[in-house]
Amino acid sequence: MPPPIQYWFDTLTAIPIVGQWLFRMVIKYVSPYTVSMKNIKIRTGYCVAEIEEQTSLKNPFNSIHAAALINLGEATGGFCVLTMCQKNAEFKGIVKSIHADYFKKSKGIITSTSRIEENTPLLKDGVEEGNILVTSELKDKFGDVTCNVKVEWTIRRIKEKKDL
Repeated sequence: MPPPIQYWFDTLTAIPIVGQWLFRMVIKYVSPYTVSMKNIKIRTGYCVAEIEEQTSLKNPFNSIHAAALINLGEATGGFCVLTMCQKNAEFKGIVKSIHADYFKKSKGIITSTSRIEENTPLLKDGVEEGNILVTSELKDKFGDVTCNVKVEWTIRRIKEKKDL
């Protein structure tokens, strides 16, 4: 069975016309800052999503604001980590640090792609906690990289709850 987030993505987006919108509304409820994300695609260890330039996302220099780009990169990388944690059902993760490199103005439609190789161990056997670095590459409609967002996640092994 696929991880829960992937299951809901597959189930809702299978509904013609409104499926992608329904999935975005579920994500908006859980994580409101992702409301501007569109055309989301999620698989275990992989996520692609877009944002489109709009007035609410612009900075004073008439391009997409740096914070909106970081949100997009963190969200797509987060979906990768979430699907890997849910696949293994024994891990949880939280952001430790975020770093962004900006290469050119982000205008129009920006696509963020994040991936973790499916055979990447989140933690080595016997280790309770560790870090994993996920990079999201943001490109414009011409395929030029406008920004890279690197998010370091702390991954912890979930301890089984003891019966009382």
